[in-house]
Amino acid sequence: MARIVNPPYATGPVNEGEARVINFLKDKLGDDYCLIPNMEFADTVQRRFLEVDLILIAPHCVYIIEIKDW
Repeated sequence: MARIVNPPYATGPVNEGEARVINFLKDKLGDDYCLIPNMEFADTVQRRFLEVDLILIAPHCVYIIEIKDW
């Protein structure tokens, strides 16, 4: 089971679609995977924050995942 690491300021998944994807990946991936939901990065040029739905850290690479609940 993958490990979920919540950033200290995060309030959890924004919607049910994100929650479903995060729970699915957590249950299906191995112990060597890490999920970081709703990470924000500062854009110091335009003075705003950019939100990433999910960062998946795998043994061989890092995935940035945008989740749509259509």
